[in-house]
Amino acid sequence: MSTPDSIGTLINSSVHIEPYATDDNPICNNSNWEVYTTGSFDPNDILVNEDTLTTTQLSNAPWLEYIIRFQNTGNDTAFTVKILNPIDTNKLNLSTFEFTNASHPVNLNWINYQRNMEFKFENILLVDSNTNEPLSRLCSLSHPIQNKSHCRRFHHQLRRHLLRLQRTRHH
Repeated sequence: MSTPDSIGTLINSSVHIEPYATDDNPICNNSNWEVYTTGSFDPNDILVNEDTLTTTQLSNAPWLEYIIRFQNTGNDTAFTVKILNPIDTNKLNLSTFEFTNASHPVNLNWINYQRNMEFKFENILLVDSNTNEPLSRLCSLSHPIQNKSHCRRFHHQLRRHLLRLQRTRHH
């Protein structure tokens, strides 16, 4: 199940076997089964220490500290949690990516064609929020990364352009 709306859905199944005419015991040719779906669901949020950068900050290539938090809000234990964190490699310098912390053991994998950093928590056994809400949300990871140096060049080009505009307005 890929969405939380699917979790807890009642699934009705039935089977009917024919032919009845030649069956010695036709009463057992029908069966119904109902089951509620169970599963884990991990909504994520991502926070960054700087949501806006000034042109002065761009010239110094600041470190951006990202924190990703997740919780199992499904109705069953999460055995594996996979987080895909898109990284805009046009703006951020992937070579400065540093993994600093995680609440549980995690494997990292850069998926180049998707431009995603994959964080995979295998055998996490993350309890669902219905069973134990505080334990279901004690999950996070963090990583800093810097903006690309061309952003600094862009800053300098922008600054030169603004200075030219100012000079033009004063004349």
